[in-house]
Amino acid sequence: MKPQTELDKRIAEIRRMHHKGNTEAFHRTGVGGYLRDFVYGANDGIITTFAVVAGVAGANLSAKIVLILGFANLLADGFSMAMSNYLGEKSNRDFVATERSREEWEVEKLPEEEQQEIREMYIKKGFEGEVLEKVVATITSNKKLWVDEMMTGEHGLIPHGHESQPWKNALTTFVAFVVAGFVPLVPYFAGLSARETFP
Repeated sequence: MKPQTELDKRIAEIRRMHHKGNTEAFHRTGVGGYLRDFVYGANDGIITTFAVVAGVAGANLSAKIVLILGFANLLADGFSMAMSNYLGEKSNRDFVATERSREEWEVEKLPEEEQQEIREMYIKKGFEGEVLEKVVATITSNKKLWVDEMMTGEHGLIPHGHESQPWKNALTTFVAFVVAGFVPLVPYFAGLSARETFP
């Protein structure tokens, strides 16, 4: 028997997860949900810090002043971006929670109308006849599944419990901003002057 490669091991692991019905763990890496925040922070961090450093260097100020202003920019702008991201993510979560509460109320108080909405959603997906009615009956027999379907199908919102945590989004943005924003300051830590950095 030939030795297993890393790819063979990964395929075997995925098969085991599928047999156990645990495919969600395979598809959700934990890190991927914060990639947008990392790119957002890193891009702004390197650009704004470079602009500050270039401006200060252009004014022929000392390397010490460049470092002080560069670090001030890293902390102030990084914190500002992180807080903005936190508030944006939190507002989005609050909106999703409000919409979910409304959908739960509608499923409870207006079940016939909501059931018809599910039916219409699946007609648009190409279901019809007996299969359509089985799908509608299956979905509407489980209140959580029913509300989840209404959230994604009617509103295009991710069902409750699958969204990221705002403080993690904010922290990711801040760390990325500081790490990438530190790059334009590296020559000054190496003892280079503004003239050597920007000839």
